[in-house]
Amino acid sequence: MNILDVIKDNGITFNRFPDEVLKLPYDIEEVTIQPNDTVTVDVVNLKLKHIYDNFLYLYSKAKIASNIIPVSSTAILGVSTGAVDLAWCYGLSSSQFESAASQYYYPINNTKVLFAAANKELSQYTLITSDGKSVLMFFNNNDDTQATTTYMFSAFNPGLYNEIFFIDVVAIAEGPDNSFLILDKGHNTLYQYDARGLYSSDNMFNNKLRLRNLLGEFGSASEKLSFNAPTDVVTYNNEVYVLDSGNNCVKRYDNNLNWLNTYLLDKDFLNTEPLKLQVDQNGTFYCLLSGNIINLYTNNFENKQEIVIDYLNNTERAIDIVFSKTDYDIYYLVTTENVYKGLTNDLNNTIGKYLLYLQKYNNTQNISAFATMPSGLNDKNFLASKNPVKNAGIVGAFLDNKNLYDNLTEPDFDIYSLDEILIKPEEYVQSWVINKAISKLIAIHLRFIDQIIGKFQFKYDSRGNSVFCFTRYLTVEEKNQLSEQTINILQ
Repeated sequence: MNILDVIKDNGITFNRFPDEVLKLPYDIEEVTIQPNDTVTVDVVNLKLKHIYDNFLYLYSKAKIASNIIPVSSTAILGVSTGAVDLAWCYGLSSSQFESAASQYYYPINNTKVLFAAANKELSQYTLITSDGKSVLMFFNNNDDTQATTTYMFSAFNPGLYNEIFFIDVVAIAEGPDNSFLILDKGHNTLYQYDARGLYSSDNMFNNKLRLRNLLGEFGSASEKLSFNAPTDVVTYNNEVYVLDSGNNCVKRYDNNLNWLNTYLLDKDFLNTEPLKLQVDQNGTFYCLLSGNIINLYTNNFENKQEIVIDYLNNTERAIDIVFSKTDYDIYYLVTTENVYKGLTNDLNNTIGKYLLYLQKYNNTQNISAFATMPSGLNDKNFLASKNPVKNAGIVGAFLDNKNLYDNLTEPDFDIYSLDEILIKPEEYVQSWVINKAISKLIAIHLRFIDQIIGKFQFKYDSRGNSVFCFTRYLTVEEKNQLSEQTINILQ
């Protein structure tokens, strides 16, 4: 049976990060028959299964997520030196951008909120940015060659789009039933817009953006349709969750924004301020708090786990946690200075941080927002930042994924299945029967050992040398050449 089929059937994922400490699921006492155990088929098979599970665990660690991140940079959205229009630029450094404050695109310069939506029917995506008072929407080609300003919601443009005057937009999120949500902390109001034109080929009702629903005004935790300085909104299972930060609670609504429940979290927020709310595919909610703390909640908000992010430097502050839309093992922790990519199986560790200097970012960036959307098998990530030297706001586009590299020459070799190893009910528990099972276990371990190689994913530096983790490594070919030279010298 093929090892990949066995891994898939057992629901095992490849989620090893570089600093992970490997520990077998079962130790020596758990895989050996103890003095007080009765030697029966069930007992022996249990021990054989433990050894088999240890083997599968080792195989799952044969692939490791590369810390060369992001995988690649595609373009930077901004106003380049000497230009007037906002456009996707290639091969430029951040020092080559100018402030867009005097242009129509001023929201890009002070972006606080970023949202991206992939079109499922067209080779396009929509990017929405906000500086708090204005919301700027772009339709883009997937190859980042065009950024067309299509809509602008703004307090400075009365009469447009239901005459909504935003005060402090803090979140834009995908909503239920082909909608998107805008949360205005200043107005204590949640707006729901029809977004069929964002996600499909629908022309958005002849290019009219329709407000579908709204709720909110200033109110207490006990008031079902009111908020007090809400800071985030997410959708899960077609239901909407609002982080009502001023009231220390989360309020839950159905797809039509009818109230369903309120989760009171006063004790959890007693000494910290709730900032952002996210949810993974399993319904686990992640609340980012001030002080670089993340609270994990089950989907009924009854059980909590607190994680302190202790690997940040003294000056940076966590501002968001975002989950991949293509690989649910991946999350991105966004701070004011860096983007860290990690694996959800261990939030206390990371694969590494974005090496922006490798992506034409030649100046320090003040990061303000992050968004992700699927692009084939990759994440397409957008990073809003400002160059403090020229005060120029830009949005960078990156392709990213788990970027696994393999320590095996043949990752899809055949092994015995567990059923082929276990002792059958009709077999007697005797030495040759047990030895037959053990022999098969040894065989798959030997096959596994034979496939292991020292294989690393490297990048070429400016001189064409292969570099991994900033260390110069010799390839097999280079080592062979040096060996030949040494032999020739000795001769």
